[in-house]
Amino acid sequence: MGQERRQLVTRERFASLVASWFKPEPESGYNMSRMNDRSPTLVSWQWNGYPEFHADRRNLVLHLISWPWFVAGFFGVLSAPLAGSLVGIAVQLGFGVVAMALCMIVQGRGHAKEKSPPIPFSSRGDAFQRIFAEQLINFPRFVLTGGLARAWRATAQG
Repeated sequence: MGQERRQLVTRERFASLVASWFKPEPESGYNMSRMNDRSPTLVSWQWNGYPEFHADRRNLVLHLISWPWFVAGFFGVLSAPLAGSLVGIAVQLGFGVVAMALCMIVQGRGHAKEKSPPIPFSSRGDAFQRIFAEQLINFPRFVLTGGLARAWRATAQG
């Protein structure tokens, strides 16, 4: 009985810790008007604020290190049905989900270092959409358009 209780408390603490990485502190100054202004699309809304939420070097490094793992996990999940055997499918799905989850934990830690914390998720669906939009569209776009290099140089100057 005691062991079960201890595991439950540990899981609850872990879940609370992970959730806290995605929620700004009440006194932090994120722009509340941006929360409801998601026009014209989620991708453009996220892109417009991207430099503001990706300005800390530690966060940039964590994104650079973890992003390939998210992409590998994503494609692992997508290609799992092609694995052939049930064991192969299970292994590939497991790898994919774990890789994406670890990436989100690492990036959540990075976002906690930012002066402008991320806008809180409004629902599970919102979290899912925003995470996939960032990982598959906006972060690669940020790197390829020079946004990451500009953010890196700006932190060296400021």
